[in-house]
Amino acid sequence: MFKNIRLRFVVDDYRRWRTAVVNVDKQATYEAKNNPEKGATEFYQMLFRNIMQGRYTGAFAKHTKDYKKWKAGVTSKGYWRLQDHVLQYLNAFKVSHPNRGGRRVYAWMGGIPNGIKVTSWSWYGKKYNQVKELAVYAKYVEYGTSQMPARPVFGWTTESYWRAGFLTRKLSQSRKKIKDKWA
Repeated sequence: MFKNIRLRFVVDDYRRWRTAVVNVDKQATYEAKNNPEKGATEFYQMLFRNIMQGRYTGAFAKHTKDYKKWKAGVTSKGYWRLQDHVLQYLNAFKVSHPNRGGRRVYAWMGGIPNGIKVTSWSWYGKKYNQVKELAVYAKYVEYGTSQMPARPVFGWTTESYWRAGFLTRKLSQSRKKIKDKWA
């Protein structure tokens, strides 16, 4: 049935084709490896800007008179900025967890990594002996407690990040870079 099929093999065409395939493969691997980190970095930088600029604070519940007076004596910084531990430790970081098969799956996040401990401060400017995880403190401020209203900035920044189309833009840039490697 296939007796009469002949193939002509042009070495120069094969080299060009193989080089293009190898380049596309390298670029696709690079984009898959580095895009998650780039996205997490963009997110944490956006979060940092939002905190520094006091974005979303118009919707926050006002401080109580006593707390406002105490905070004015400690710092003139706005919401989310008492000792600036949150800003100091904002970062892009790698996280992992086991998938259903037991293998570790890795991803990138922007925010505050677990495990960073900070000392609590009293209203009188003294350090408590109580040490808390910074991520837990941030959760209290983000979602509020029974004694403190929520002052969300992480959730609203996440929404802004998605609405701004960062992910779509990153994917389009990656697609273009991979396509350019074919040429």
